[in-house]
Amino acid sequence: MFAVAVLLSSSVVAVVPGEPLADRVDLVEINHCYNRDTGDRRFVQIIYWDRQDSACLHVRHWHMADKLQAVYPPGESREAGYTVVRKVESPGGSQVVRAARFRVTHTFVDPEEEDRKTYPLEARRTLAK
Repeated sequence: MFAVAVLLSSSVVAVVPGEPLADRVDLVEINHCYNRDTGDRRFVQIIYWDRQDSACLHVRHWHMADKLQAVYPPGESREAGYTVVRKVESPGGSQVVRAARFRVTHTFVDPEEEDRKTYPLEARRTLAK
């Protein structure tokens, strides 16, 4: 419940030693990427999407699924959004990211790499560190 309370604040992030980092995005995607020729799964990644200077969603951050600790669906209120907890190298050791929407995808192309073609890495806003 503490993680949910942390996210009720605005996007401004205050880092307190021992407390998890907190951030907000528009969409969290769990992407399963497969090899087109063999059908074997190549990797599973978590992609954080946000609207940045346009109506289009762009990747804000991504990491492999091994850093994922938990995904909590909305509680009784859909307005509460989804809560993602991931491992990070910080004093608190974890980060809480809240998203209004959540999806699971299965693709043959890497959505993060595709977004990078039109929205450069330098333009991305990073998650709290």
